[in-house]
Amino acid sequence: MYLLLNFLSFLFYVRAVAISEQTSFNSQRTTTWDFSREPLVNSTGRWIFDNVNSFLKLRPNARFRNGHSIVPGVIPTGTVLYHGRGTPRLPTEPDWVSVDPEHSRLFFSVSHGEPETNGTKECWHLTLAVTNPLKVIYFDGSGAAKMLGGSMDTQDILAWGNIHPDRTYDDWARIAGLCDWAKDFGVQGFVRMEMDFEVMLCDFKTNLEVVSMLRVQPPESVWSPNSTVSDTTRVLEAGTWHDQYPSERRIKLDYSRFISFYDTSLFPSLNLHRQGQGRWAHRLGDITAEELSTLRETLNESLQGEEWGVSRSGVDWPTLLMTVEQRYSERLSVLRYILFNLATKSDRTLEDVLKQAQRHIRDMINPYLLESMHSTRSSTPYVDSATTTPDLQWASPAFAECATNHIRYLEKPSTFLGLSHSEKLLLGAIRETLTEICRVLIGMWAEGAERGLAKNSVVLSDEDELIGAGLLTLADSWRSRTQGLMNWLDWSSWAACQPACSIEEMCYMSTWPWFMGLSGVISPEEYRPFPKCIRRVEPFNDSN
Repeated sequence: MYLLLNFLSFLFYVRAVAISEQTSFNSQRTTTWDFSREPLVNSTGRWIFDNVNSFLKLRPNARFRNGHSIVPGVIPTGTVLYHGRGTPRLPTEPDWVSVDPEHSRLFFSVSHGEPETNGTKECWHLTLAVTNPLKVIYFDGSGAAKMLGGSMDTQDILAWGNIHPDRTYDDWARIAGLCDWAKDFGVQGFVRMEMDFEVMLCDFKTNLEVVSMLRVQPPESVWSPNSTVSDTTRVLEAGTWHDQYPSERRIKLDYSRFISFYDTSLFPSLNLHRQGQGRWAHRLGDITAEELSTLRETLNESLQGEEWGVSRSGVDWPTLLMTVEQRYSERLSVLRYILFNLATKSDRTLEDVLKQAQRHIRDMINPYLLESMHSTRSSTPYVDSATTTPDLQWASPAFAECATNHIRYLEKPSTFLGLSHSEKLLLGAIRETLTEICRVLIGMWAEGAERGLAKNSVVLSDEDELIGAGLLTLADSWRSRTQGLMNWLDWSSWAACQPACSIEEMCYMSTWPWFMGLSGVISPEEYRPFPKCIRRVEPFNDSN
């Protein structure tokens, strides 16, 4: 009887968990396909989408320096890492290694606690090979940018329990604090970004093997803010190799374990404090004591288990994110060009431009246009586009298909229940992002169909002719909606050099410390960096 009661209690528990998960699933998938329903002002899904899609990419993390994620991962066996120092001795304390030798060459003179050999400056370059996977934690953003403003918030919270602007340059204490915390979880290092990606390594003797320790020629003076030497250029060039997808591939992140400070279920106060702020200003300084406790508990739970670096569900999240972005990124840029630039050409009428935009939008959403959908135009002709709002609900099946096509399988209860909290958060972010993209694009296409722009003819027939005011109103509306969507998404793939750089140049997003002037003061333009072309063939720029 006792065993039976225990078994029944267990069944009730399992059922309760299933109901809870099903409720969560239903709340994720319930959507009214209403073209007039805009995203909630305080929603964070689009930020989570772009934040996670930017993991281990240099340009996006230089653009938004204040990281908002903590992600477990591994550095696989066979990976080669580099360390520059002033002596031929292996570090006995936590220290830094780089993923590219151009980066590690800058640090020959800053080894911790190591005097110069015989009073002379020496440059020793250590190459290490990973013999067993290294467990690491990745901080997104520019976590190695030693500056005020929030770039080191996540590390300080983990190492010291709060942010410490007064300890911005106290990196030796920071790495010691992080490595001391890491001992309980088997974490062997921390990945962050400077002008390239680096690893704060806790122990140089565990799961590592020395490949070589070479005394090499010293670099030129590289730390001057207006340096023009090749060593500076080469480390910046190495960083740009990881600008976009497939990102820095020598670190394998586990997307089923990541923690996002944009997760409003875990950190609600942060979302309240960031209201009305641009993403540039988002910080963690307003985190509450209760939320810090939640962070510790969640992180402790996420670090359990051995197989880091592979999502528990088996879902390839970075590829799914990439698929969504690639599908719409360039095409939205082209749509904006059509609406803004082609309309200024003397040989194009506004009607021609709108028809071309209509065809371009149709090509973007063609896989979701059902044969059964029919515009109300045939039964209720559109009369005055300047004053009347057409009924677009006939196009809602395309809206639903467009918004759910990539994720419908993942939202099935049998699949959804197997996702971790992190994966459900990411799935919700993808859904929110797709929903808004499809709401805008299919809404514009359906409106164009209602107004006669979907015809194959170049010129509208007399009975379908749009009055001038209607054309202007429609064009202004489409421009506003296209630009508004792109501003809302704010994908870093659009932060590119325009016009494109020549072969003698590279497109560079300013990174610490080379965007500082001689006084060390950062200008507003540099605080919000923009991509620019700098030379990679001599003569180099006067200032990078």
